[in-house]
Amino acid sequence: MKYIRANDESELISILSGSDISVPGRTEGRETEHCERWTIYRLLATLVNNSKLIFPIELIKRERPDFLLRAGGNCIGIEVTETINPDYAKATTLPEHDVEGTVIDPSLFKWGTPRRPKNELREIVSRKKLTGPGWEGESVEIEYANAVYDVMLTKTGKLLSESFDKFTNNWLVIYCNITLPVLDIVKGNSIFEDKARDYWAADSFSSIFVEYNDLFICYSQGISEIMKLSNLWDNG
Repeated sequence: MKYIRANDESELISILSGSDISVPGRTEGRETEHCERWTIYRLLATLVNNSKLIFPIELIKRERPDFLLRAGGNCIGIEVTETINPDYAKATTLPEHDVEGTVIDPSLFKWGTPRRPKNELREIVSRKKLTGPGWEGESVEIEYANAVYDVMLTKTGKLLSESFDKFTNNWLVIYCNITLPVLDIVKGNSIFEDKARDYWAADSFSSIFVEYNDLFICYSQGISEIMKLSNLWDNG
């Protein structure tokens, strides 16, 4: 099992900042482990710089959930995932995307849009102007809230399965990799909190952490907290 051990804040920051968390491109050998390390290390850096960790800590890599964090005697299971429209992710890997002047319109890949065949994706990424429906009113904030909410429910289904180990606390960490125009995160939080009002229970995740742009947002029962992401690395 791979792990981090740190007795205090300065030791943890030293370990984190000295670690390579770079993520190869989608067509350059990227693996799930790269993405998980990127997300969990950035979360730990943010938590330690906001005095949210109890020391000593030990982070252990495992499966179902992805990590076990022992912090000051508490055991926290941590599942890490990414929110991205799969067709948008595929579109960015197509060779047509690299042709000068082409542009991918994110509003064509809104959350919940039916999957498209590859030939249609090729045609879309070959376009040289925006052709989608755009964004009106609170549609950006609704898009954010819907994406986070749906991923949370999907992962909660796995949490409730017999093969998923439960601990004193269970966290879900989401790297929100959807492409949006300017997001009003306070409004997005409010919409998400309304959707998740009946979610919280003894057998749900106790906390949901969302990395979006330069922020980490922590959701728990009736509460959301916005933290500035602590970036200790030159490459990310």
